[in-house]
Amino acid sequence: MFVKKFTARLPIFMRHILFFSLLLLSSWACSQTTSFNNDWKFAAVENSPDNVARQKIGTKWEDQFYIETVTASDTALRRHAAASKQIEEIKNWEDVTLPHTAFLEPLPIKKPREGLAFYKKTFQIPKEYKGKQVMIKFEGAMQVTEVWFNGNYKQQHLGGYLPFIVDISDDAKYGRANTLVLMLNNKANPAVPPGKPVENLDFIYYSGIYRNAWLLVK
Repeated sequence: MFVKKFTARLPIFMRHILFFSLLLLSSWACSQTTSFNNDWKFAAVENSPDNVARQKIGTKWEDQFYIETVTASDTALRRHAAASKQIEEIKNWEDVTLPHTAFLEPLPIKKPREGLAFYKKTFQIPKEYKGKQVMIKFEGAMQVTEVWFNGNYKQQHLGGYLPFIVDISDDAKYGRANTLVLMLNNKANPAVPPGKPVENLDFIYYSGIYRNAWLLVK
């Protein structure tokens, strides 16, 4: 009775929001959630200021940004092929557990360390999961993330502060080993928050998969 009176007083749009929120929660209530934090491999390629060509833009506020020049021939397919080759050439993988920081910062921090961070995990998916929706949820990865699963490019996620989900149902090898690879780029990017490199920090810009990961089965 109380709930009925309470909802009756809400504006119509608030009732819709409440309804869909409850619907979403109920849909996930039947899901199986398992920690995906263990047994990761990690490798990093840090940018070297002496070897990386940078182009400054102006002397105003925007001068704090460094912009990469992208040509018309630099298509998504070419970038994915280049990244896949770079991943294959990595020899020294380090065993890590999530949450994980890719680039540890010395104190005091003069400028955030930037570069590419690679994460790889090989894992089994039980045969009984076949026919279900199998997903990996990452609570946070800084800051542009590219995802491959069993050699297939899956998706890109922009931003390091919001969670994202990778649906691996269609490419999964049930009852066999599967490999998930992530490439994270935390270079300053004016199009992606935080986007603003500064010379002296009083706080930390995180790097790597710095929050939990979960295996979701629905």
